Amino acid sequence: MIAMATFAGCTKKLTSRELGAYNYKTSAVSYSNGTLLVTAWGKGLSPEESEINALKTAVNDVIFKGVLDGNRNATQPPIINTVNAETKYKVLTDKLFDTQNLYKTYATVYTTPRSRNYRIKERKLDNILNMTVEYQIEINRAGLIKFIQENPINN
Repeated sequence: MIAMATFAGCTKKLTSRELGAYNYKTSAVSYSNGTLLVTAWGKGLSPEESEINALKTAVNDVIFKGVLDGNRNATQPPIINTVNAETKYKVLTDKLFDTQNLYKTYATVYTTPRSRNYRIKERKLDNILNMTVEYQIEINRAGLIKFIQENPINN
């Protein structure tokens, strides 16, 4: 009985990621000179669609929610920190995410080679090829702040 209790205590505890419990929040990787590197998840029927979704999610989170998870030295508060900011600034986000894809001037997928151990994480949600993919995205936070200041919203 004592031997069994000893062996049970020696097992390695699995992290939540190893158990499949992914955290789909945008999280900070690094920040320097007004550029924020984050990881964000995107959903879509194709890799291109999930990449676009991840870019939009990352930009929206940087503006309205802030990036508070991940590297503590790189976390950033939201650019717009008011009550109901997403509804008050809907005109701004519509302009940013319209057909001209203005958000792409402020956010790009980070393609610099990573370590050999890193690989893009992909989660299949169902049998219809609906997938969720994790990307590293580089965001020009200083540029977004300037864009918001140049496009004031009258409440």
